[in-house]
Amino acid sequence: MKQQITKFSQNLQKEFQKIIFSINSFSKLKKTFLHTAFALTFTSGLSYIFGFLRDKTFAYKFGAGEILDTYYSAFAVTDFVLAIFVTSSIGVAFIPIFTKLNVENSKKASLYTRDILFWLSTAVILFSILIAIFIPFFVNFLVPGFSQDQQQLYISFVRIMLLSSVIFSFSNVFGGVLISTKDFFFYGIAPTFYNLGIIFGAFFLVPNIGSIGLAWGTVFGALLHALIRLVIFVQRVEVGNYFSLQISFSKEIKETIFLMMPKILQISAWQILLIWFTRLATNLSEGSVTMYNIARNFQSMPVSLLGIAISLSAFTSLNELLVQKKYLSFSEMVKKKSFLILFLTSGSALVLAGLSFWIIKFLLGGGQFGSEEVKMTALILVTYAISIPLESWMHLLARINYALGNTIIPSAIHILTISITILVSWIFVGQIGIFIIPISFTVGLVIQDLLLLLSYKILHFRVRNKISVVFFGNTF
Repeated sequence: MKQQITKFSQNLQKEFQKIIFSINSFSKLKKTFLHTAFALTFTSGLSYIFGFLRDKTFAYKFGAGEILDTYYSAFAVTDFVLAIFVTSSIGVAFIPIFTKLNVENSKKASLYTRDILFWLSTAVILFSILIAIFIPFFVNFLVPGFSQDQQQLYISFVRIMLLSSVIFSFSNVFGGVLISTKDFFFYGIAPTFYNLGIIFGAFFLVPNIGSIGLAWGTVFGALLHALIRLVIFVQRVEVGNYFSLQISFSKEIKETIFLMMPKILQISAWQILLIWFTRLATNLSEGSVTMYNIARNFQSMPVSLLGIAISLSAFTSLNELLVQKKYLSFSEMVKKKSFLILFLTSGSALVLAGLSFWIIKFLLGGGQFGSEEVKMTALILVTYAISIPLESWMHLLARINYALGNTIIPSAIHILTISITILVSWIFVGQIGIFIIPISFTVGLVIQDLLLLLSYKILHFRVRNKISVVFFGNTF
């Protein structure tokens, strides 16, 4: 009897250990899926898949014509608003300040988030109202190639889609909190819901209310984007503090503004370039804006998944090597990461260029997107593919300069090369047509990479030899 009880006890203990192991395994799996870099990789890939489905829907239903040209052109304006106020503040200022406050005092972090939401959304709303009022006065400059009816549709698209910029100002603050708390899955899955909202607009709103349904679908997608993040956001901050009207202009808000100002200049220059490219395309044949945007979407995928990902992962290690004064190891890592990025992205560029026609035909061909549109989009993509390794390497070179304490010079180089890109495209657009957009983009990247490489070499020499230089009040 005693032996049976002992055996039963041992078996019960084993079963209990199995249950504990299963729970621990589930917890590890849950952590991997929700709170690690894998979650960002997975959701990023999922977002690209639904992005392709969105482009397929657009191409099949509308083709490369007036409606999509107008839609993509309106996007350039709304993205400009979002980039200036939101993109420039979240990554550069909000995330590091919130993370620090959240470790020290969670209540203070929640109050800072509340104040950011108020001031950021207020700025976006006021700026959006100004654009909505004055956009008719600038329409001839922004989209000079559009007919009068198309310009009116463009104005309507811009005014409606500005609502999505306001919604994104909230959603990106929610996302900043989720990044800080490592809720990567819910941060990364939001763009997928955004694309679903846009697809919903194309399939269900356009048949009922006309082409303006595309704009309302974008607003609906932005709302889904914000709501999926809001679900977790309310669990990570003390939301009870948000119902107080005691909004403050704290020292953290002032620090946020101070930190984001240099980034605003850099991002503004990039957005001006995108608006300029759109302006050029509107003066060319119908469908040029659409085909250029589709090609750019495909070109950006290897840059994001390889170039930016490797650059971000290297940034922390490069900073650590500098702190430890391992300058030779720093140089070796720069060489290794540069080779890795150029090797992988050059291979990706060759594959994308070689298969461009079949990729575009398979993913986008059919319906209103005919063989001529497929051929022209594929040719633009082939031309754009040249820039993939150059743009990817640029992200690494910029972060190398940042690690060396140089933030102003990379921004100045960025603005300079964008000015050169605009000049080159303006001079040669009459001779080359739509292909001048990827060509001038590549020319600008070549110059930018060479200048960033030169800047790195000079700064690395000075850091290694302990030579300090004052530049615009900054010591390097």
